[in-house]
Amino acid sequence: MSCSDCGNKIAGGANFCGVCGSMVSNSAAPLEKPAVFTAAIQPVEQPAVSTWMRINPTDATDAKQRMIFFVSCSAVLVLMLIVVLFLAHWARADRQVRLDRRLALMRASHPLVGTWAWEAGADYLYVFNSDGSGTRGAASFLIESFTWSPEADGHLVLVIGGRRGNWDYLIRDDALFLTSRDIPGWTFRYIRSR
Repeated sequence: MSCSDCGNKIAGGANFCGVCGSMVSNSAAPLEKPAVFTAAIQPVEQPAVSTWMRINPTDATDAKQRMIFFVSCSAVLVLMLIVVLFLAHWARADRQVRLDRRLALMRASHPLVGTWAWEAGADYLYVFNSDGSGTRGAASFLIESFTWSPEADGHLVLVIGGRRGNWDYLIRDDALFLTSRDIPGWTFRYIRSR
């Protein structure tokens, strides 16, 4: 028996050709080759779909719903922003009120409150009011208004005519010593007059 494809001589009882690998039939009639079916695969177009919302620009109802959704979200964000800004302003105002009350209590009981006369010229006075205001100058002229604020560790801030002055103060036996932190060597002594 011989292979119908390559013509090679095949031993009896063999099912395949040893040279080309074709299947050999034991009958005298050649076998038909099996039919092979081929199909062309065509890609199918899928409509574009958003992961969070169906998008179909031709659907007027869907477009209206999207517009309502975006306007609603925007309104909620604006309201949240207004609430946050209001709370921040209220907290800052409340903190300032508490600070002002604490400072007023501190000033009311502060030993600087009162009138102090300069020892070199008794007509030059510093008047520290309990509300944080004050005046300085000669009794009849050169009166200047100021605000004062005691800070930590004997530090005193005077704001006179928009200028900030930093002083160290010390009160001993009804005498007030003011030493400038801004101008080295400036030290003044005042005596409590009232």
